[in-house]
Amino acid sequence: ITKGITALLLTALLYGTVLYVSFLYGTVRGDLGPVWDDQGYVQQQDLATLAGHARKAVLMGFLPLLAAAFMGLLVSNLTESSGYSVAVALILFVVLDLVTGSSVRTGRYFFNFYPSYAFDILRQYAEGGSVSWNRNIDHARLYLTIPLAYGAVFLTSAYTLFRFKNIST
Repeated sequence: ITKGITALLLTALLYGTVLYVSFLYGTVRGDLGPVWDDQGYVQQQDLATLAGHARKAVLMGFLPLLAAAFMGLLVSNLTESSGYSVAVALILFVVLDLVTGSSVRTGRYFFNFYPSYAFDILRQYAEGGSVSWNRNIDHARLYLTIPLAYGAVFLTSAYTLFRFKNIST
């Protein structure tokens, strides 16, 4: 349980840091899109609408990374070596995304599909586009259910393996 909570907190901290640094970079560079254009003050969406889209995009981006952290816990319990488990988990993360992303049939990344999709849609909204969220993904709340299912499988497997090893030794 402590490992799970630590993975949750570390994922949130790292994700929040990346979002904050990205926001600062965009603000300093002045390239946040037409919504923030200081020449014409063009705003295509109201603040509440953009904030709602931003919350949704941040949630869509966070859950798959949390599932990846839980996969790291499973690998950690399999290898019983912190350094080795980090290397194996990173390789698994990259390989799963490469294999599933290059699949002709699905074309969806195992972990990175929803984050890249969500932030691309958010960028288009921020630039004043009239794009909408994919109804299939949005209606079935796939951006919640799929990463949560991955995370639950990884976390349950990690806990079961941990308990099995703990009891058998």
